[in-house]
Amino acid sequence: FSCLDRLVSIDSRMKGATKANREHIRTAWTQLAELDQWMNVVMSQTISDSAKSDAILAQESAILDTAGNLSAVSELKNVVNSEPLTVVGDLSSKLKPLVPVHLEQVQRCGDIQEDVRCLSESYNQALGLLSEQFVALANVVSELERRKQDKCK
Repeated sequence: FSCLDRLVSIDSRMKGATKANREHIRTAWTQLAELDQWMNVVMSQTISDSAKSDAILAQESAILDTAGNLSAVSELKNVVNSEPLTVVGDLSSKLKPLVPVHLEQVQRCGDIQEDVRCLSESYNQALGLLSEQFVALANVVSELERRKQDKCK
């Protein structure tokens, strides 16, 4: 490859890389003037244009991230404005009578939980007493079997 061929190749790659973003670049340059207006008058007088450009370029990734996030938000705007979400206000009037019913159900659920807890404690106590009686009976049976063996010897 000659030097000219390489330059043509580089030029075509640069044009291809920036072709899709030309509109974004144009928009960014037009917004640079708007950004200039927002900057503090004192700052604009003391900071050169190259320093401003450097500051903007230093924050390029943050600006691109913000632009991507704003783009995502604008794409999702139709989801927020969709019919299922817009009728939520109408549904609140239909749900209002159910609030006392729900509160009553929550109270009944708490009462049932307390009843179940008391019944579980009673069951565990009865089972514990029954187990103690079985152990005592097993000891009595063992003692009787031991006495019987002692008599047989």
